[in-house]
Amino acid sequence: MAEAPHFRWSVDVAAWQPSAAEWQVFRRSLGSAEALAKVDKYIFTEDRRRALVSALLQRAAVQSALGLGRDDINVARSDRGKPYLVRTARVEAADPYQTFNFNVSHHGAKVVLAADDRFVVGVDVMDERETPRAVRSVDEFFQVFHDYFTDAEWAQMEAIAAAELGRNPMPSPNPKPSDGAPSISPRGAERMRQFYRFWSLKESYIKALGLGLGFDLQTASFHI
Repeated sequence: MAEAPHFRWSVDVAAWQPSAAEWQVFRRSLGSAEALAKVDKYIFTEDRRRALVSALLQRAAVQSALGLGRDDINVARSDRGKPYLVRTARVEAADPYQTFNFNVSHHGAKVVLAADDRFVVGVDVMDERETPRAVRSVDEFFQVFHDYFTDAEWAQMEAIAAAELGRNPMPSPNPKPSDGAPSISPRGAERMRQFYRFWSLKESYIKALGLGLGFDLQTASFHI
């Protein structure tokens, strides 16, 4: 019995510097005018690069899992933004039980994909070094997001951050804060890192279920 396909892929787009000719080759490999338009709509190069890599990962996952050709792959999004493979006769033949699903995310230089034939998947990625903007401190930032997490999750974030600092009292310094972001101490940086871990768990769960912003995040509590 063949092993069910499951993929967990990550690409560092900052490390990918294609030539103009290479860019056009990868761009044209998307095939349809609709897919090309989704990449070309972005103004900034880094945004177009992330969009192209995301589209290529989705098509590569479908091709690897279902054996479909480029012209048989049409990826659309639900009204809540979850990507899915448009059903056609060839797709039905390759995936009759409609079990294969995938999800993508990007942040900073990372583009990630999760795909599976057995489990519903959602994925989210965050640059844990990012510092919050428009707030004066980590405590103020946490207060803004207080209702997004349960008391148990907030307690875990603080406990894990304290434990990590105990094991590594001199962590690598955060990069220089971006414009509008406060300077953050090593303790604050570790607290932010744990916040992003739990945030990504929430986001991944919502995306797996194909839910929107109206979902009550207090009803889903994670334990690490």
